[in-house]
This record gives sequence, C-alpha cells and structure tokens, in this order.
Amino acid sequence: MQLTMRRSAIHRLGSVLLVALVVCSSGLRAQTNEEVDTSIARGVQWMLSAQTSDGSWRGSQFENYRGFTALCAYTLLKCGLPKDHPSLRVAFDWLDRQDLHRTYDLGCALMAYEALGKSRPMKIIKEYARKLIRTAGNGRWQNGGRWGYPGNHAGADMGWTDLSNTQFAVLGLRAARRCGVKIGNRSLWTRVAEDLVKDQDSYGSFGYRGADKHSASMTCAGITALVLCREVLEDVSADKGILGKVRVGINRGFMWLGKNWAIDRAIDYRVKGHNNAAWHYYYLYGLERVCAFTDKARVGGHDWHAEGAKLLTAAQQPPGCWKGNETDTCFALLFLRRGSRTSGLGPRAATAQQAAKEAPFSVGMSGERPFIAWIRTLGVMRGLLDRGDRIDVLRWKVNGTVVRKVEAPARTALLDAPCHLQYGFDKNGRYAIQAEMEIQPIDAHEKTAIYKSNVVEFTVDDVEEPWHREATRDHDRQLLHRGDVVASASSEAWGWSRAVYAVDQRHASSWWCKNDDVRPRIVLDLSHATRASVVKLTQAHPHTLDTKGRARAKDIELRINNGKPVRYRLTDDPRHKQLVRFPKTSVRSLRIDVLSTYRGHRRNEESVVGFKEIELFLDPHPDDLTDVPVRTNEIIPIARTFAVQWRYTLEAPPADWNQPTFRDLRWKKGVSGFGSVGTAHNPKRTDWNTPAVWIRRDFRIVPGDSREFRVEICHDDDATVYINGVVAVQASGWSNNEYRTFPLSKEARAALVNGRNVIAVHCRNNTGACYLDVGLMEVSR
Repeated sequence: MQLTMRRSAIHRLGSVLLVALVVCSSGLRAQTNEEVDTSIARGVQWMLSAQTSDGSWRGSQFENYRGFTALCAYTLLKCGLPKDHPSLRVAFDWLDRQDLHRTYDLGCALMAYEALGKSRPMKIIKEYARKLIRTAGNGRWQNGGRWGYPGNHAGADMGWTDLSNTQFAVLGLRAARRCGVKIGNRSLWTRVAEDLVKDQDSYGSFGYRGADKHSASMTCAGITALVLCREVLEDVSADKGILGKVRVGINRGFMWLGKNWAIDRAIDYRVKGHNNAAWHYYYLYGLERVCAFTDKARVGGHDWHAEGAKLLTAAQQPPGCWKGNETDTCFALLFLRRGSRTSGLGPRAATAQQAAKEAPFSVGMSGERPFIAWIRTLGVMRGLLDRGDRIDVLRWKVNGTVVRKVEAPARTALLDAPCHLQYGFDKNGRYAIQAEMEIQPIDAHEKTAIYKSNVVEFTVDDVEEPWHREATRDHDRQLLHRGDVVASASSEAWGWSRAVYAVDQRHASSWWCKNDDVRPRIVLDLSHATRASVVKLTQAHPHTLDTKGRARAKDIELRINNGKPVRYRLTDDPRHKQLVRFPKTSVRSLRIDVLSTYRGHRRNEESVVGFKEIELFLDPHPDDLTDVPVRTNEIIPIARTFAVQWRYTLEAPPADWNQPTFRDLRWKKGVSGFGSVGTAHNPKRTDWNTPAVWIRRDFRIVPGDSREFRVEICHDDDATVYINGVVAVQASGWSNNEYRTFPLSKEARAALVNGRNVIAVHCRNNTGACYLDVGLMEVSR
C-alpha cells in the first residue's frame, strides 16, 4: 500500500482525474498531461465557485436553467468529482425537486443522472424518458421524428422543431437506454433517422432547421444523432435499408467536416464572415462528442483533440473559466476531458507537487481521504545520515503551521508509516504541505541545521460547508412560492430583472432596480396569511467574475403587514443567504426598502441593487443563527435617508469648537450633505468649496454598557469625528463616494453621557472636489 502511494503521479488537479495524454499533430506542440490537467482543475474550481446558494447554476439561457444545472453537474462528474461531493449532492438535490418539461432540460438531466452510476434515480429517469417520447414532434405525428422546445423558444409555435433540440432529446434517450430503460420502439427511431437523413444537405452538412444554411456545430449535432440512432436501430434489428442510409449520412457528414476543417472558429454560413463566435465552444463540444462516439482520433487528417487542447488551454481566463460564463466553461471542460467517452470514475488526483530537485529531501501526498503525506526520497539527507548525523525532530507543516512532530525518528522509519502525516481538513481552500528535519551533526563543532523538503500545494474542495447544508434543508422549509405571491418593485432595470424573479425559487435569477432609483423597494403581497418569523435574503450579483460590479444592499428597512419599519445592516456578502428575524406573526405582506448600498464599480450600474431570492420561514434552523445581520437604529441619519440640519463654519474656529460647552449660535445652519458636487445617492444640499469645513450638532441617547454605536461617514478628503470633544473616528483620504463605517473609539464611548451629547466633525479638502456627510447609528444583535 505504501509503495503504491509513493509511486502515485500527483498533479495540480484539485479534485480532477488525470486525462489522456495529448499528442503532437501537424507541427503543433502537444499540450502535456500536466498542462491539460491543470487547465481542467482550474476550470472545475471556477465551476464550483459559480454555483449559487441553492445548488443550481445560472447558465446563459434563462428558460433552460434547469437543464443547464444538469449540464454543469454532468460536466463535474465527467471531470472526476465523486458523486458524493457536497456540491454535486446539493446540485442533484435541487435537480430532483424540479418538474422538467423542456427538451433541453430533460435531455441534460438524463445525461447527468446516467453519469451518477449505481446511485441513479430510476423512477425519475423513466419519467423523463417517457416525457421525451411523448414530446417527439411536439406531440404531433405530422412533425416527424424531430423535437422542439417543445414548440419554438417561447413554446408557442407547435410546428417548430430544430436539430439542436433533437440532438439533446436523442442524447437523453440514449442515456436512459444505458440505464436499462428500453424506451422508444423501432418505428420511432426509424422516423428520427429518416428525418435526419432528409435534413442533411447534398454536401453532407446540417443546418439548425431543415432549410437553414449549414454550420459546423449543427453538422456535428446531426452526425451525433445519426450515430446514436444507429446504436438503437442495430439493437432493435431495424431494416437494413435505413441502417445503410444512416451509415452513408455519417460518412458524408465527416467528409464535410474534413473539407471544412476549423478548430479556431465555428463555421456557420448563416452569419456574415461564416464565423459564429457565440457558438464556438458549443461546436468544440459537438466535435468532441461525435469523435468520441465514433472513436475517431483524426478528422480530415487533423488531430482534433491536440489542436483543440492547445487552443483552449491558451484561451482560459485567469480565474479558470472560458469567456467568463458557465456555458462555455462546461463545453471547454468536456472537450479537454473527452467527457463523452470517459466515465468520470477512478482515483482522484488532488495535489500539485513542486518536486524541486535542489530540495534536500522530497515529500509526496495521496489524493484520497484522509490525506496522507510521506517522505518520498531522502536526497542529500542520505549522505548526512550515512556519516552519522542524527535527526533530532521531524516536523510537518500545513500552510506554515507545525501540525505534527516526530521526535528523534529512526532512519529506518523515515519512509514508513510512523513518520507519515495523516491530516483531516475542515475547510475548503488552497493548502501547502512541507516537512523539515532538524539535524544534529556528528561533529560537535558544527551547529544544528534545519533542512526543508519541497512544497506540495493542492486544493481541498470536498469539505461540506454550511451553505451546502442550508441549501438542502431550505428547499422544503421555504414558505414563499411564485404562484402565491404578487411581487412589485419601485423599478425594474431590465426585462429579465423583474420583481417576480426574487420569489421564483431559483437563485439563478434576480430582481434588479434601475441605476437612478434613489430608494429601491420591493413589496410582496401574499395570497393568504402565512405564519413566519424569518426572512432570508440573497443579494443579487452579476456574475462570479464580477460579484461586486453592481451595488449590494447595505441598510434595509423591513415592514411586515405595513407595520413599523425595522432597520437592519446586511453584510457585503453577495454569495450567501442572510437571515433577518422578526416576531412571529401571520404575514400578509412584506416590504423591503434599500436605504444604503455597498456601491458597485460598473459605470452606469454602480447603484443597481437587488435580490436573487427572498425566502420566508416559520422558524430559524439552529444552524442559521451563527451569523445574522445586525439590527440598526439611526440616531443621526445619513443624507441619502434624510436631510439633517447641522451648524457649520468654513473658517477656522476656536480650539474648543468640538466641546459640548461651545456656543455655536453664530455658525451657519446647513443641511447634509456638504460639498462642491453631489449625486442622487450622495446628495449635496449645502455648498462647501473651501479647504476645510467644521460641522457639529446635538444628539440625545441613554448610554449603556450593552449599547454599540457606529459612525457612518462619506468624506473627501481627511476627516476627524469627535464625541463630546474626544476623538471618536479618524478617516483619512477619500472614501470613493462610499460611506465607511467605524466603531467609536474606547475613549469616545466613555465620553457618552445620558441625555445631550455633541458630535463634531472637521473635514479637509486636499485637492479637487469635496464632500462630507456623517451619520450615527446604534446596532444590536
């Protein structure tokens, strides 16, 4: 067993299997195993990070998001993630609860379930396969053996069929047959094959629909469908005449691909320039699929995988994705992994080994759980030990921290289990393991020396995190359902960001307000009173690559049944749910006002804010209470919420200007905010265009040991806040038009008194425009 582990080839793969060696072709330098494996590993890690908090993925086509989640799960399985990986468990739990009807959804779901192996849900597979059979020809015999969505994209024109839907229907039915479901009779499969042959043009290529101009992606789809039809027709002893037509159609299709070979573009004669960039990776996946099903290593003399691997590894973006989206990333991974042919099963390689030849000794690591690291070779240490030097201690470090010590290990035990490191990781992330030996030389005149091994770096991604468990348990506990709620909002930025998408039970869609909406709000009116005490909010964000491009809700007001509003401060976490509690009651309506935001950085979208999902629960789950938003109470509102009156001066005041006893009656009155410029979200109501401004006002509180106060300040430039003459906050520089939040200093908290207190602020303008607004709030948990 130890010998097997020592000989394991460890690559930088995170949780990805090793793939087949890519060979050189046509003068191109082949991508090595390690280069392709590393590319796949990075892609898998990015796909895991793109998963939403309910277990689904967003996808690029709004209507087909269910099938797209199935495609993502299928891709990860094919890339080597075990079926019990927490992200896959959550994804399939989500998928099991969906009611699928669309062809893409059904086809992809069947492919994903088939890839699960022995744990397949056969009841669901049979149901979905029967649905595909019933929707052949959109349920109309005169439409032949073709499929639509059903109907067209909107589900209206029931005479609509296309080759893309047809191929995914055939792929799904093939997956069902591989699971043992003998679905579809000889007549159906003969009709499918006959219609495919009929749709193939005289050149051997295919178009999206029968009369459309041909394209490379649809030609791959047509050949794939013919190949799969041949499998079934041979199995059911079909007529030799149709089998001959299918064989000829396949050969003609490959001839067209060879004559029109391209790997760097998707040939499509429907578009100008004959290059359909939007479907390039869809074409590559189609090419991989048809070559895998026919065991073709070359098309038209070209090593398709070598050329494609070179292109894809070079095109991968730094985060690990392709073209910044999950769709193309799935297609690229399936191409690199040869996903149509591989099972996805086998040992996982989970480490990246920096086998530095100059290291005094080397260590290796297994990719299985529990993780075991061991000394692989002694290197130069062998010579030191041969001359009689002694090992005082062997230390194992994880991310620089010593996690195990072996005192005075015997040389004979160094390569064996007593000196191994067995370690369990409780968090996902990047890790580095290194060993070091403290050597006592045999020569008493020499000093003790420390020798370090190479570093083994790897990614842990299979630790179940709290959001995995939350996603699973919340499916059944959530009380809001789209048909029972009427959602309205102060504004809707786009047609695909309507208020109803905040209560559609999918975290892949969102409600977004318009950029100029100064006080965004969303109102939910329930069709019947629902008893509840918890609201969960998931912040909307545009994409994994740019989670903070648009704004995120910061301060909100929650109104239940048009009652008294209660303020909460949300954390700047666009990826996870945030829980808000209220006294248990029968909820008939729910209103959320966004009072302030964490601003985004996208131009013309920096104030667009919204929610992916708003969920209602009867009670919190015990695990939900670990981290909840704080409840807030505005003592001095910020300018965006309310116009607050201050006393101010633009001339340097006496030294005691910040003291409670100072008389400011001769100072001017001004309303927040102060500055030379303002915006709809940072209003300027009082002019200030000098090197400095001094402002002050009273506020009244009843201080206590358990009360916590925070200052909110938008400043351009340096600002100092005083409470009763004591420095409470020092904020330097420019806050970039955002409000920064500071706790009061210890001295300022001690200076608070019962009743009247004074807050005073001095702000300096170092250059350019200037702005100042200050608020004070109390927070409670």
